[in-house]
Amino acid sequence: MQKKKSLTIRAFSWALETMLEQAPLYLKAALSIVAVVAVLLVSGMLLSAWIVQFTGSDSGAIFLALVIVLLCVTGVFFALGMQRISLDLAYHGHSTFGTLFSQRHLLMRGVGFVIMWWVLYGLGLLLLVLPGLYFFYRYYFTFTALVQQECTIQEAFALSAHMTKGRASDLVGFIILAILVTWIPIIGFIIADLAQAYMYRIIQEEGDAFHPERLVD
Repeated sequence: MQKKKSLTIRAFSWALETMLEQAPLYLKAALSIVAVVAVLLVSGMLLSAWIVQFTGSDSGAIFLALVIVLLCVTGVFFALGMQRISLDLAYHGHSTFGTLFSQRHLLMRGVGFVIMWWVLYGLGLLLLVLPGLYFFYRYYFTFTALVQQECTIQEAFALSAHMTKGRASDLVGFIILAILVTWIPIIGFIIADLAQAYMYRIIQEEGDAFHPERLVD
């Protein structure tokens, strides 16, 4: 029990300390993300209203739907970049602002993962709450594995399942705290993202989880 508590506290203490040390980097990243999302959202709404006003058709609604899809894809793109920054800090102790935009090659896999995740997680919750929660726990590190290993979605799911097997005493409290922390706007997400990267590194170093391709039949 003490091990679980100390590991969780260690991860979040490191995350908070690192966020404060890297405040200029995260401030720059946060402002960039907010600016891009704001431009896409405002321009999309204005163009949609303009189309409806001058054409009188449903094209405006269709265009707005496309803008929403674009915003979702943009969100995945920045989530990949933020996770890469967190992993760089967890593994190497340093990162750069340009890293935020460095994960273009993983964008399609990232989008595919998000779609697959919400479909499977949603089905689990619809069937019963417990299967959905179990799925969330076993595949908690899938997105992190996708970024760190640059593997396929299938390999990332397999790697997460391998890493979380038998680690409930270490991870359940950590995951609950991570979810609660993300309710704090922006800062909470950064802390949780850093803590997740740190925990991923610790678990990976403790076990044989370095080669996800070996875990896929």
